[in-house]
Amino acid sequence: SLTTGLSRAPFPVIYPSANNHGLVVIRSVVRSFVVGKFVIPEMDCYAFVYTMRVLYPSDVLILYWAPILSKFVELLHQEDDMDELIHQALSSPTVMDILSFLDSGIRRKSSELTTIFQALYVLILRGVGLDAHNSIALELAEGVLEDLRFSTCLRGLSVSQGAETMKSALRLLAATAAASVDLARGLLKLLNFENQEMIQCSRRRNTADVCDVRTCFLNLVGVFVFKENNALLRELVSKKGIGPDLLITPLPPGVFWLVLSESYIDKYSNVILILQMLRKIVDNSTISKTQKVNLFNKNTLKQLLYLFSWRGEAVKISDALSRDQLDNTHPHLSSIRSTLYELLLILHTSTRFGLVFAGRHREVDALANGLIFSALTSPPMEAAYADPLRSQLVVESMCASPDVIRPYLDHVAPFLQPRASSSNWFSMMELVSKIFKACKVHLVSWLMRALDQWPNPEQVSRVIVDSCFLSPKLVEPLGNALHFQEDSDVVAKADQLMTLLRANILILLTWLSTNERFSTTTATPEKEQLIQQIRQLRMPTTEWMRRFEHVFNKQRFDTSVLEDQVLPQNQEPPKEAAASDPNIRKILKYFLIPEDSDGEQLSDKVLRSLQTLPGILDTCISQYFDVYTVHRCLARAVYLARIHSVKGFKAKRVLKLILSQPSFTTVLNRKDSVSDCVEESSCSGPASYAEQFFLRDSLLDLLLEITRTCPRDCSRRIPVLWLLAGYNATLHPTDQKILQILFLMNSCLKTLMTHSNGFSEVPIVWGQSVYKHYQFNSVGAAQLDAAQLPQPVVFHQPGLMSLFGCVSDDQLFHSALHFPMSRKWLVSTTFSSSATSSTSFFFLPSFQVETMALYLLILSVFCFRSLLFLEFILNHF
Repeated sequence: SLTTGLSRAPFPVIYPSANNHGLVVIRSVVRSFVVGKFVIPEMDCYAFVYTMRVLYPSDVLILYWAPILSKFVELLHQEDDMDELIHQALSSPTVMDILSFLDSGIRRKSSELTTIFQALYVLILRGVGLDAHNSIALELAEGVLEDLRFSTCLRGLSVSQGAETMKSALRLLAATAAASVDLARGLLKLLNFENQEMIQCSRRRNTADVCDVRTCFLNLVGVFVFKENNALLRELVSKKGIGPDLLITPLPPGVFWLVLSESYIDKYSNVILILQMLRKIVDNSTISKTQKVNLFNKNTLKQLLYLFSWRGEAVKISDALSRDQLDNTHPHLSSIRSTLYELLLILHTSTRFGLVFAGRHREVDALANGLIFSALTSPPMEAAYADPLRSQLVVESMCASPDVIRPYLDHVAPFLQPRASSSNWFSMMELVSKIFKACKVHLVSWLMRALDQWPNPEQVSRVIVDSCFLSPKLVEPLGNALHFQEDSDVVAKADQLMTLLRANILILLTWLSTNERFSTTTATPEKEQLIQQIRQLRMPTTEWMRRFEHVFNKQRFDTSVLEDQVLPQNQEPPKEAAASDPNIRKILKYFLIPEDSDGEQLSDKVLRSLQTLPGILDTCISQYFDVYTVHRCLARAVYLARIHSVKGFKAKRVLKLILSQPSFTTVLNRKDSVSDCVEESSCSGPASYAEQFFLRDSLLDLLLEITRTCPRDCSRRIPVLWLLAGYNATLHPTDQKILQILFLMNSCLKTLMTHSNGFSEVPIVWGQSVYKHYQFNSVGAAQLDAAQLPQPVVFHQPGLMSLFGCVSDDQLFHSALHFPMSRKWLVSTTFSSSATSSTSFFFLPSFQVETMALYLLILSVFCFRSLLFLEFILNHF
C-alpha cells in the first residue's frame, strides 16, 4: 500500500503492507522505479531511499541501494544541468549512507563499484564548489579515506575489475585530493606507487578512448602538482620510487617514473600535461636543487629528450617506432617541441631553478655539470645537428656550462672526419661553429668569474683553452679537413672555424692588455713553455699555428672587439644585495609582511619606515634597481601609503624615479641584451633566467600599485605601446598584471586603446609583433622629461593580418579546447592571478576579441565612408 504523511520525513514516504510480504513489495517498487514504469509524484531517488531507511533500517536494504544509485548516475549523464540534481542529493539527510557501500563487507561486482565511485566522484567534486554543500562534500571525501573504504577504492584499481572501474576509482581519488590540501596530503601518504595496481594503471591505455585509464592516472598526479601547496609538492617529489630497479639504474622518485616511462607514446593532451607538471616543479623555488637533481636524473632527461621526435599516440613503443620519422607531420608536434624546449632550457641554463652548478669547489678534471653532459650525449641527441631546437639547446647549454665544451666536442669529434658532399658533416660543423660563436660574447665574463671564484690557476686556464682552442680529439679531424682535397667546401668550412677561434683569442688578449690587473707581466719560462705546449697540442696545422703566434705577439689591440661582451653579473641571491646597506635593509624589512596581516591601523615601526623611506628612495632605486626584493618592498609601501593615506610618501615620485632608470624598458619588455637601450657603462641586470623573471614580475607589481594610486600620471608618462610590447594576451599572471595596468590607465583616459586621432593611431598589435610596426629607439627628438617614456614611431602601419600574426595557431587551438569554462573572461571583471601552470599559457579571449571587434568597427566605418565617396563620384560624373 502507498500513502504519505510521515511527519519526520521531508518528502512522501512509502509504507509497505503490514504482512510478511513487505520486502516483496519494496523489491517490486524498486524494480518499477528503476525501469521507469512506476512514477511517484514529487519523489526522487533519495526520497525513496530515505523512506526505506525509516521503515527497514537493517543492512539488508543495502541490496536495494545499487539500482537507485545507478538510476542517479544515469540521470547525471542525461541531464544537461545537473546542478539541481546534485543539490537535491547533497540536501538529503541520507547522502552519507552512500559510504556504507564501501564498508558493508560485501564483495561487489565491477559494475556496482563503478556506479558507487561515479556517484561519489560527482558529489565530492561538484559539492566542494557549492558553498551550501561544501561541508557535506568534505565529509564524503574524508569518509573515502577511512581504512575499509579506502581499501575498497584500491580494490577498484585491480586489473580484473575492468577499465571503467579503474577509471572511476582514479577519478574518485582525484576528487578527494582536490577537495582540500589536508585531504590531498593524507591521500598522498596512503598511496603506494610501488603497488602493482598503480603500476598497471599508469600503463593501461586505449587509443580509442579520449580519457583512458592512464589519462585518469595522470590527472590524479596533476591534482597533487597543481594544488598550489609547496609542502604537498615537496612531499610528492620526495616520495620513494620503485625499489627493485634502483639497483640497476637510477630512476626518478616515486610516481614520476610511472609518469615519464611511457610518455613517448602518450596522446598529445597527456604529453602536454606531463610537461606542465614538470614545469610547475622546476619553477617552484621551495624545491631544493638536490630534489631536482634526483628527479631530473639521466633517465628522466633522456625520456624527455625523446619527446623531440614524438610520433603520436600508440599502444606499444614498437608501434610508434615502426612509423617513419621523416613522415612525422603530426599537427601537435610543434606545440610539444616548443613546450619541451622551454622546460629543458631552464633545466640546462639556470643555476637557481635548473641543474647548472658553478663548480667552485670541484677538482680540475671533474665535471661540475656531468648531468647536463650526459643529457647532451644521450641517444636522442645524436642527431641534434639536424634539428634547430636541439642544436639551440646544445648551444645554450654550453654558454651556461663552459666546463662541458671540451668533453662535448671530444664526443662529436669522430663524426667530423671530412666527407665529400656530406650534408651531415656540414651540419655538424655548423653546430660546432655556433658553439664557439655563442662563447664569443661570454669570454671576458667567464675569465673574470674564474679569476674571482677559482684559486687554482689550472682551472682558470682550462676555461680559456676550452673556449678558444680545439678540443684534443677534434684536432685530428679538423687537420684532415684543412687538407681535404676532394671537396674545397670542406676546407673552406674548416678555415671559417679556425678564423672564429682566432677571433676569440684576440678578444681575451685585448681585454688582458687593457686591464690594470694584468698591466705587469708575471710570466715565467715554465709558464711560457706550458702555453707553447698547449698551442702545439691544440693546433691542427703548422700554418694556423703561425697565425695564432702572430696574435700572441701583437702589441696593439683594437678595443672595439669588446663592445659585445656580456659582463658578469652578481650571482648571489637578490636579498643579499639588498641587505648590503644596513640602513636600507633596516627600513625595507618592515615591508616584507604578508598582505593578509594588514590591520586597521599601521604599527609604529611600519609608519616610521614609510615616513623615512622618501629620504633613501633615490639611492634605493638607482643602486638596487636590479634587485627584485626592493621592488616588492616598494610596491608594498605604495600599497600601504594608499590604503592608510600616509602623507609624505608619493607614488608619483616613485614612478618618475623608476622611469628614469636606463634599464627600465629592458626589464619591462624582457630584452635579452641591454645594448640597444643603455650605454655599456650602465649595463647591469640579472644574469639568470630566474632573476630576470622575478625582476620583471616584481617591477610589474610595483607599477601596478602605482597605477592604482595615480593612473592618470601613468597613462601620461607611459605610452601604451611599451606595455603592449611585453604583453602576450595569455592567462599568465605576468600578462594579467599588464592587462590590469592597461585597464586602470584606460579607466581614467578613455581614448587609451581607441585613439581619437583616427584609424592610424589604433595600437592593435601586441607582443613581439609591436617591434615589426613601431620604432622604439628612434624617437625623432630628444626627450625633455627623462621620467617619461618616448612615444614609439610607426614605420609600418599594422593591418588585419598583423592582428592575426600575434596569435600562434597551436596555442590558439589548445586554448580553445581546454579554456576553463568557469572563468569570467570579460575585461571589466575582477582579475585573478591564481592561474595554474596548466592554464597560464592559454590565450585571453577578452583582450583579443575586443581588439578585433574594435578594429573591425573602425574598418567598417572606413569602408562605409569610402562607399559614400564612391557613390558621390558616380552620381556626379
